[in-house]
Amino acid sequence: MAGERPTVVVVGAGLAGLACAQRLSAHERPLDLHVLEARDRVGGRCWSSRGWSDGQVAEHGGELIEDSQHHVLGLVAQLGLTLEHRAPTGKRWPRPGRAVIGGADVTDSELAGFPDVTRQLRTDLAATGPVRFDAAGTSLRELDEMSVSDWLDRHVEHGNASPLGLGVATLVSLNLGFDPSELSALSLHHMFVGLSDRGEASLGFSFGHESAPATHEQGTQPGLLDLAAAAVVEVMHVAGGNDLIASRLAELLPGGALRFGEALRSVARRPDGRYLLRTDAGGTHLVAEQLVLALPMPPLRAVDLEGAALSPRRMEAIESLPMGTSNKLILALDRRPSTTPSWPGFAFTDRPPVAVWDSSVGQPGEAGLLTLFSSGDTFGSSGVAHGPAEEEVRRLGTGLLDVLAPGLEGSIGEAWLDLWAEDPWAGGGYAGFAPGQYARFAGFLSQPEGGIHFAGEHTSLSSPGYLDGAVSSGHRTAAEVLTALGLCPS
Repeated sequence: MAGERPTVVVVGAGLAGLACAQRLSAHERPLDLHVLEARDRVGGRCWSSRGWSDGQVAEHGGELIEDSQHHVLGLVAQLGLTLEHRAPTGKRWPRPGRAVIGGADVTDSELAGFPDVTRQLRTDLAATGPVRFDAAGTSLRELDEMSVSDWLDRHVEHGNASPLGLGVATLVSLNLGFDPSELSALSLHHMFVGLSDRGEASLGFSFGHESAPATHEQGTQPGLLDLAAAAVVEVMHVAGGNDLIASRLAELLPGGALRFGEALRSVARRPDGRYLLRTDAGGTHLVAEQLVLALPMPPLRAVDLEGAALSPRRMEAIESLPMGTSNKLILALDRRPSTTPSWPGFAFTDRPPVAVWDSSVGQPGEAGLLTLFSSGDTFGSSGVAHGPAEEEVRRLGTGLLDVLAPGLEGSIGEAWLDLWAEDPWAGGGYAGFAPGQYARFAGFLSQPEGGIHFAGEHTSLSSPGYLDGAVSSGHRTAAEVLTALGLCPS
């Protein structure tokens, strides 16, 4: 009826859902807004780890913010939050980083071919055209059907067996959470060159490029170690914890809009075009004119969507898009890592794929916090997604440190383990594209269908897997909803 407030339901109170809901609630025309969250907290995979010495904060999930990630940076400023730089006083971290490949330290000279890799990646993209489902030609499909491992064997001397091939493959495995044989070759282009939201080669965000030093001749690409270290230590973090973004957004929502402990169970489109939603909270149901699904694919698979009138391609994406396995082991230290002469600032190894960095940089106090980041089953499967690390896992972390940064072992105290693949409301770290899936889904995941809109890091081509990708998708879906309701975004 005329004058009634349109009902909009946002499912998921992670950064994507909250960014969407906050913009909708700020519109001059009141909406009947509901934000459903299965957990008992906001933030989703943006979740800060507190209770450490000296009031320091680590991150269970998304940790790093780059200079070019304008969506999340703008939101941080809007919410009155401050940023801390992970390099001292915002300058370059003075230590070079370290790579241990095949059990031995790898030197810059052994990785010297990496600029040739990035040049080939750009050449590939120039030949394929936009990496989008609606522009996929023969060149794009052929490249997409290759795996990362296949591409490295073809374009790197001695392929995956070389130090350079192993180094690139390890960073792909760590950054994306997959074995390189399970990922489309276009994952390399996405990671090291970057894509715009139109699927074109981007001069914007890509792995480490914004912060890597100009250590090579002018006009050439930085080296692999430069990129790897810069992607972790030449970055920013919200002072007090990244999940302050989520909690501040939640505070801006209308009273009663946010509903915890309500997992979506089914969506059905009614004859009038509206959507009937049922949750597991005592058979609660809602009827919405517009629906925003801000969920990762694994929990979305548990929702009955048979009556939602979604396209076959959408259902295929929901059922088949894989989720990377990302784990974090947070270790408390009784001193800063930088007080140990052997501390490299950042290090990674391929056996198993693990990276280590200092999460206490830029924070007060004398204690330290190390984050060991891994993919696969490095830390086993305890059946508990988040909790204090068992002694066996703590010993494993200590052994890895002995390889990556000797001299820190005796300073280690408490430890916390996050296994995101075992979290039922995440199902992994972030989404990836298996061989053949860019041509099917790149650019499609962000498109609305009827009155259903899709948000989350996996829908962003420009910064998937990052806080920025979640925020930008939330802002996009808010604009879509307001347009669909005949309201101009305010």
